[in-house]
Amino acid sequence: MKAKRSKKSEYLNNKLLYEEIMRAQETGVISNKLGRAFMLLAQRLGSRGNFCGYSYRDEMEGYAVERMVVAVGNFNGVLYQNAFAYMSQVAKNAMIAVIKKEGKLADHRAKMINQAFQDRGRLGVRAS
Repeated sequence: MKAKRSKKSEYLNNKLLYEEIMRAQETGVISNKLGRAFMLLAQRLGSRGNFCGYSYRDEMEGYAVERMVVAVGNFNGVLYQNAFAYMSQVAKNAMIAVIKKEGKLADHRAKMINQAFQDRGRLGVRAS
C-alpha cells in the first residue's frame, strides 16, 4: 500500500491551477498565487535533464513564465480541463525557442570570430 503524500510536498494541483487561470481570465489580473505557480512550473521544467545543462537556463525559465502569462488568455476552459498540461507545453515550447535562438546566436558569433581571424591573416597581422 502506498503512503499518501502530504499537502506540503504536492507540486502543483491541476484543479487549483485551473481555477486560478479561470479567475485570471475573468478579472484580467494574474494573482500572486498563479504567478508563483508559473515560476515553480518553469523552474521544475528547467531542472529536467533536457534543459538543465544550458548556461542560459535563467533566460529559458523567464521566457517560459512570460509565455505562460500570455497563454492565460488563450486557454479555453470550456473545452479543456487540464490546465497543468497546457501550461507545461507552453513552457516547454518557450524553452525550446530560447535554445534555438541561442544556438543561432552562437553560430553567428563563431562565424564573426572566424571571419575576424581570416581578415587578420590577410592583412599580414601576426598573432602575438
